[in-house]
Amino acid sequence: MTRLAIVILTLALFSPLLCRAAAESYPPGLTVQDGLFMRQGKPVHAIGMNYMDAFLRVIGHNGQGPRLDNDTWRAGFKVLEEYEIAFVRLPINGFYPADWKLYLDNRKVFFDKLDALVREAETRKIGLIPVFFWTFFTLPDIAGEPFDQWANPNSRTRALMRQFTREVVERYRGSDAIWGWEFGNEYTNEADLPGDKQGAGWIVPRLGTPTSRTAADKVTRPVLRAAYEAFGRTVRELDATRPIFSGDSMARMSASHLLNQTNWTKDSAEEWLEVVKADTPDPLTGISIHLYYYDKPAEKAVAVPTGGQTSKPQRAEADPVAAPQENGIAGNDMAAMIRILKERGRVWGKPLYLGEFGTQFDLKDPERRRKQLEGVLAAVVAERPQLAAFWVFDFSWQALDSVTPWNDNAYMMEKLRDAGRQLKHSTTLNPEP
Repeated sequence: MTRLAIVILTLALFSPLLCRAAAESYPPGLTVQDGLFMRQGKPVHAIGMNYMDAFLRVIGHNGQGPRLDNDTWRAGFKVLEEYEIAFVRLPINGFYPADWKLYLDNRKVFFDKLDALVREAETRKIGLIPVFFWTFFTLPDIAGEPFDQWANPNSRTRALMRQFTREVVERYRGSDAIWGWEFGNEYTNEADLPGDKQGAGWIVPRLGTPTSRTAADKVTRPVLRAAYEAFGRTVRELDATRPIFSGDSMARMSASHLLNQTNWTKDSAEEWLEVVKADTPDPLTGISIHLYYYDKPAEKAVAVPTGGQTSKPQRAEADPVAAPQENGIAGNDMAAMIRILKERGRVWGKPLYLGEFGTQFDLKDPERRRKQLEGVLAAVVAERPQLAAFWVFDFSWQALDSVTPWNDNAYMMEKLRDAGRQLKHSTTLNPEP
């Protein structure tokens, strides 16, 4: 045998081992490098879905109490694998204070159930972006404190945040299924609002909230940013590489003026972008936004989904640079918003994470919904945000918006699969610079 043949044979025998060793050298989940989300050394572009009640079905939702025999999420993960959905965004503890009962009363059972969900994701090769504290008032309410104690390092709220965060991150940091860590959901929607009651937290005593709120319960950006930083530092103590997100929707188009002057004057583009940047303080590593399609003409007023808190409608302006949107985008402006924030995120070293996107809520016209879906997916495929999670998979609480293979929105699963394939293909042909 010639020396060249021996070399070739040796490489053939050992190359699988070398490749496996190289793959194993990458940190699990995702990382952020040069302003990009990376997986196993390469930029990742992926379509995911929000699976709002996958785990809430088990631990209890809306005060219903734990339902430990509910494992319907297993069938859901099987479907997501079949439709090539790359990752899932989901809350991992209760919406209301009452829904934290299982964790507070029986931590072992709580984590046994969460272990099973993470293992299923590993088996199905589906990424997970767990959201720790979905609702802005819930943890302070459990701690018996007002919202402003998020900014107090010595508060019971902070102590409970550190406890739960450390337990989760330490337990699952070795899992390749965990793509990143997310603090909450859309906290800035409530930030710096005028008036005594707006942005002060819901009052539902039967679900564990207090019977009244004070000015200390109002959401403000200084408190929020302190909370984000504290969460990020806690995660970084245990996980040095995965991305960390706020979970915010998108800053209001008056965000800078609300913060500095407590009025609804529309921000300039640069004022608004500075707020977006500041809302992602280190060590957070991804710009978080949520975008929904609105097919109303740009000159018409569009009411903003309020979640029961704020009621002031804002206008959906046509120019996304001069007039950033409020939770929804008029016409094709979604593409422009993705482009703007993707470009700025690269400059800031913090890539764009589209944590939610979708059609109008509760839209009863199937044909309009189909056209809106085509519009939002076209924007995502064209602008290529690296992570984009559709709202929402198999969520009975929002029947019209719920997408499954067995309801009237079944065709959406195929569209999402096809869009995910296009993103992967475009990434191969046009890798990120």
